[in-house]
Amino acid sequence: MRQIVSSLQLSAAVDNAVCLDQTRATAGALTIDGGNAVGGVAIFNAAYVVTVTSTGNDSTRTYTITGTNAAGNALSETITGPNATTVSTTGNFLTVTGVSVVGGGTVGTVRVGFGSSGVTAPLPLDIHGRPDVSLQVTVTGTVTWTVQQSLDNPFTVNMPTYLNHPDPNMVAQTVNRQGNYAYVPATVRLRVTSGTGRATLTIIQSGDNRA
Repeated sequence: MRQIVSSLQLSAAVDNAVCLDQTRATAGALTIDGGNAVGGVAIFNAAYVVTVTSTGNDSTRTYTITGTNAAGNALSETITGPNATTVSTTGNFLTVTGVSVVGGGTVGTVRVGFGSSGVTAPLPLDIHGRPDVSLQVTVTGTVTWTVQQSLDNPFTVNMPTYLNHPDPNMVAQTVNRQGNYAYVPATVRLRVTSGTGRATLTIIQSGDNRA
């Protein structure tokens, strides 16, 4: 029997944690000088979505975010700029090493930070083990959580395809829950989409299924 425990408590979103207010006359890199910046790299306590906020219509521009994902692998994502609002990446970044505007300079004043959604590091399971996997999520404080799984190897695929758990009792929940898998995914993670409470995922996988 194998037990894995992972806990996630997100900080409140900070829209200038990566880059303070900046403008650029031409396309190029923004300066990483926000509150989470250390030596030109923004470092987070968990892997968060990255947000770009503009005071103008930057929807004709794209923004490329580079850094590392929850597994520590290189990650890069390009998103369409915001129109006097905030847009977010799909991927979750543990660090941000670069932010570049493409297609011209910024239209408005731009800031870059992290949002209220994040994930744990990937929790690999033994794909040769028995197909009996028990799950438990316990919460303290206010937090909304979802258990997700992927058949991709998170250490070789930069953006694995994660899907929500097939049991709705393990999706968008705010209270303690138990669930299971009748199969063995390659990896499991806990996603938090709101709240600054703590969610703890415990996984128990049955022993080796090999002869």
